[in-house]
Amino acid sequence: MLPCLVLICYGNEVAKALMFPLGYLFFAVPYGNFLVGPLRTVTARISVRLLQLSGATVFLNGHLIEVPIGSFEVAGACSGIKFFIATTALGTLYAHLFYRSWRRRLIFIFAALIVPIIANGLRVYFTILIGQTFGMRYATGTDHMVFGWQFFGTVLILLFLVGWRWRQDPLPADPAGPV
Repeated sequence: MLPCLVLICYGNEVAKALMFPLGYLFFAVPYGNFLVGPLRTVTARISVRLLQLSGATVFLNGHLIEVPIGSFEVAGACSGIKFFIATTALGTLYAHLFYRSWRRRLIFIFAALIVPIIANGLRVYFTILIGQTFGMRYATGTDHMVFGWQFFGTVLILLFLVGWRWRQDPLPADPAGPV
């Protein structure tokens, strides 16, 4: 509604100048609950596949990952939905600030959609490996939460560092334009 109000009250020129900030308000709308189920499934499958490639004995039953040391459930909170939405929002902002071409912007936004999904599968994989290597107490509780936040912070920084390589300098200001 706010973009429409800006258009009605201030006209096309102001609405066009404010297009990105007004469009970015989309991320202020709570959404994403419909993605929790599919993200849980993808996360479980990625982590099980990585465990299989590591030579671990693993069974997948829905969202329950069973290994010799115990069972791990990819619960709704472990689906990665919060990181997915946050990375998409920050990736969109990053693309707008550091790229001029639409092609580079869309490629980076696409990366910001894919990277958190893969990263969440890796996070669950590493959590299970930590549980198998050091014991279940390190794979649950506070250690589990701290590892998750550190892991996602690292992934986000790496995404931005990779994106920095292809940044485009802003267009020079028009000296004949309004001051």
